[in-house]
Amino acid sequence: MKMNNQRQKIISCLGTSLFYPIIDLYEKLDKTKFTGNSKIQKSMTEQGYSCSIILQVAVIIESFTNRIRYFSKTTYRNKKRIGGVQIGALEFLRRYFKKEIDLLDKIEEIFILRDAIAHNPLWTINYNYDKDFSEAKTCHRLLKIYGDKKFKDNICKKTRTTKILGLNVVPIKMSQEDVKISFGVLKEFCDLLERKKKGVVRNFSTTWNGKYISLIDFLEKNSIKK
Repeated sequence: MKMNNQRQKIISCLGTSLFYPIIDLYEKLDKTKFTGNSKIQKSMTEQGYSCSIILQVAVIIESFTNRIRYFSKTTYRNKKRIGGVQIGALEFLRRYFKKEIDLLDKIEEIFILRDAIAHNPLWTINYNYDKDFSEAKTCHRLLKIYGDKKFKDNICKKTRTTKILGLNVVPIKMSQEDVKISFGVLKEFCDLLERKKKGVVRNFSTTWNGKYISLIDFLEKNSIKK
């Protein structure tokens, strides 16, 4: 057999690869039953696993976005920047999928959580204990040096959650519920890519709870839709 000497090319898209560590992390998170009785934070185990998973969900979305950029050969530039710098992932998606406003607003909130985790803007939380040793009269303040326009426009100050999905933006309060909501958004995004013939996920499978399952079905079974 003759060797094919034709030059080959691949692109360094992480995308689907990140599902596997997400599933491993979620398996451990799902086995963590006690989350603590605190009103201001989840247990270190739950917040740690939850933040790790949500961060990777955001990375998957951005990775798939860059894959679309590459194969569609669609380049949008920010004309306000010197040299017409390429626009960010969210703005690219808003231009490329112009009619998917509701989904893209949800993705924006996932990216807000990504920033809250990766950059970890600090909150001060003051409180007293009541007679049952529960936190009372809590007061949350985001330090003034943090919080861009995107953050302020999409956050409910009273609940410290995003306006559409109700995701916690204080990292130490992030939970399995936030993970499940983020899975729901990722599932919607993957479904959109399939409909537009841009998908790469549906043909991949893994094991979950000892059973063979597609990545899409994993998201479906472990997501909260909003």
